[in-house]
Amino acid sequence: MPRKIKINKKKVLKQPDEFISFGTKVFQFLKTYQKQFLIILPIIAIVIIVLSLSNYYIKQNNELAFTSLSKVLETEKDINKKTAELIKIRNKKFTDAAKYSAFYLAQIYYLQGDKEKAKKELEYAMNIKNDYFKASATNLYADILVSENKLNDALTTLDKNSVSTSPFKEELLFKKAQILEQLDKKEEAKKIYEQINKDYPDFYLIKVVQAKIK
Repeated sequence: MPRKIKINKKKVLKQPDEFISFGTKVFQFLKTYQKQFLIILPIIAIVIIVLSLSNYYIKQNNELAFTSLSKVLETEKDINKKTAELIKIRNKKFTDAAKYSAFYLAQIYYLQGDKEKAKKELEYAMNIKNDYFKASATNLYADILVSENKLNDALTTLDKNSVSTSPFKEELLFKKAQILEQLDKKEEAKKIYEQINKDYPDFYLIKVVQAKIK
């Protein structure tokens, strides 16, 4: 038979209630460090208020910047005025709109033949989280480097800013394969062409790709 466990009721009743005991300890702790808490609590409250206001300011600033960017892109026809407005947005702090503005500035500078300014803006624009814009910026930056015969730099840019999901994924792979061919790394290039042929059969340059792997 299982052994019976005897409980001494008097002994149990004499034991302190754990909840009451814990509450007493907390109260004593607060009483002991009362002065410290009176100093710390206002500081914590101030920090919370400052963080809340900062987050609100950043959010509002970001929304206003995107509104300004949309207005400039849709309504401003004069290229000089558009550039000036985009620069203003580009220089706004704590806003994602600045990166998008840099992307559009890069396109303007590129069309004007100023590759150095275009590259500077693209370096910033490649931090955009949106895959479409990130891939577009990477694509243009690599094109500029190739035109300057900086093939290894172009490869590094493509690898560093690789975009797994974007409309330009196959195009970026194709560009990488072309650069590898120019560097006489034909086997590496062929592997990429084979990957494109397998994964992107609807690629608009698929005929060129297939010719490369024959």
